Amino acid sequence: MKKISLISALLLCVLSLSAQVRFEYDVRFDLRFDNREYDTHSSFQPSLTMFGARLEPTVGFSATAGKTSHQLMAGVDVLKEFGTSDKEILWNLQLWYRFGMSFKHSDFSITAGVMPRRFSKGEWSQAFFSDYYTFHDNSIEGIIFSWDNPAYHFELGCDWNGLLKGARREEFFVFTSGSYTPLKWLKLGWEAYMHHYSCSEQAWGVVDDILAEPYMSFDFAPFAGVQNLSLR
Repeated sequence: MKKISLISALLLCVLSLSAQVRFEYDVRFDLRFDNREYDTHSSFQPSLTMFGARLEPTVGFSATAGKTSHQLMAGVDVLKEFGTSDKEILWNLQLWYRFGMSFKHSDFSITAGVMPRRFSKGEWSQAFFSDYYTFHDNSIEGIIFSWDNPAYHFELGCDWNGLLKGARREEFFVFTSGSYTPLKWLKLGWEAYMHHYSCSEQAWGVVDDILAEPYMSFDFAPFAGVQNLSLR
């Protein structure tokens, strides 16, 4: 008997329900220039300049059937750091499936595959992931569960960074973020992860570190008549 994957079964179910299937595409371009020079030596980060361009074209299909939605997309993430040769262009495959379900006042979704990092809606500070790290690693390889409504957001995900093979270590992040907005000017939230950095086939040892950051955010923009004025 042939095995049918969960995604294939869901897609067959959608087609059997005469869902509305649409072709989709998306193209994103990003140019970043950030010069960082320090008068004295910094143990946190060396003096450097981030200067490069990123292109993210994706194509795929989406379908809706009642309160459920399905999306299957594929593309590439290409990063060219200025000053490097064409052989040093960084590129990664992007391939993801998203299942969504709408309720009266909230939306639930599951996204699995290799997806852009922006799919995580957490307000991650650079204590978790520096902009240098996210500039060079723009993808999440794993799965994200997300639940949203106008007052709150919750997500739980896993980003698998390393497969145990040879000198390469097994490595992954289990992360979560959430927020609750009881008032228009007040938000309560958190971000947290557990980072697992395990052994390789050539070296033993396991390091797990846990980082969590609860926060309270005040939005003064509606009272000051400006676009953005906040304190966190």
